[in-house]
Parts: sequence; structure tokens; C-alpha cells
Amino acid sequence: PSCSWIEIQTVKDAQKALELHTATRLGLGECAAMILAEDLNANRLLIDDFAARREAQSRNLPVIGTVAFILLAKKLGIIPVVKNLLDDLVAQGARIGQKLYRDALIVAGE
Repeated sequence: PSCSWIEIQTVKDAQKALELHTATRLGLGECAAMILAEDLNANRLLIDDFAARREAQSRNLPVIGTVAFILLAKKLGIIPVVKNLLDDLVAQGARIGQKLYRDALIVAGE
């Protein structure tokens, strides 16, 4: 399905992503996302892995996790309900702690 609010872009210099991957042992996709965020001067980088978040923050990249991203999407009126998405993520194996899950529903007013 297409989403009018998502734009797909690719890293211009894949070598930079590969070098970051080699230096940090983080996933290549996470490294590419960081390099792209730097190239675009992005105002948010969606990333959940703790080690990758730490590396992104050390590079002064503003990070946001999946749950916060979903909450922001609801706040902006892009999605109507948070709970269904969280339940789908958990059903597909996403690790969302019970406290984060409950807190997200409270913030979402659900």
C-alpha cells in the first residue's frame, strides 16, 4: 500500500554506510538510515535498536522510536487509533514492554 506521507529515498554514498557498519557492527540498514538522515539533515530518525540509537545520538541525530512515531502519527491525524497498531506489532513479534504499551495508550487517550 502507498502512503502519501512517506517518501522513500536511498543513500547516495553506500560506502559510508558500509564503513559505519564495519566500524560499529550495527545492522547495515540501520547504518544506511543514519547516513541518509545525516545527508538529509533529517529532523527525526526512526530507529529502535538500543545500540543503534546510542550511535545515532552520538552523531547528533534526533531519534524517535516506533511507539513514539505511532503516537505522533495519531496526534497529527494520520492514524485514528494507536492500540490496533501496537497489537499488530506485538502479534508480529515486536518487543514492546507492558509499561510502554500502557503508557502509549494513556498518552493516546485510549
